[in-house]
Amino acid sequence: MGLSHSWMAVKASSRTAALEALGFLETGDEADLSALFAGAELATGWYVIRSRDVEFATPKRLSQVSAASGVVLAGQVEEHVMVSSLRRFDDGDETWWVIHEPEKGIFDLSFGGAPPKLLSEIRERLVAVQQSEGGEEANVDFIFEVPVQLGVALCGYRVDGGDGSEEPEFTELQPPRRPSLLARLFARA
Repeated sequence: MGLSHSWMAVKASSRTAALEALGFLETGDEADLSALFAGAELATGWYVIRSRDVEFATPKRLSQVSAASGVVLAGQVEEHVMVSSLRRFDDGDETWWVIHEPEKGIFDLSFGGAPPKLLSEIRERLVAVQQSEGGEEANVDFIFEVPVQLGVALCGYRVDGGDGSEEPEFTELQPPRRPSLLARLFARA
């Protein structure tokens, strides 16, 4: 069963601002990967918010959170189709992005803005592995790992915990409640 998740990370000192921008409340209840929204402080000094909704980390939402909290890193993984991405926003503006979409070819990796130099090192290493395993004919998509490993290198988070590090303790986050239909109807009157 493949993962379909997205996440965003802010410096731990910006945790409150990020949660307020999203309207989330910390419940204190332990959360596993099945929780719709969860948060955890990482040993690296980042606070990560993850969602099993791959569409959670939209550029619009990232811009909003970044405007309130400064630097935001965000990743998406859709293992069913092997799409992965990583983005960075600073003070509300997207500064760079990296996306792997294998339907464009197993070696597809598009990027924009000014990604860190580390991207080239990770890409070169994983392209070599992909080629040594059969390139387009390989049974595994190693290029999928480029945005994932870049995220690990920059903030220390990997949604599947596959980097061998200890999984942080996630707690469930409660999203803002949407007013009932009746409340919305009466609000218009």
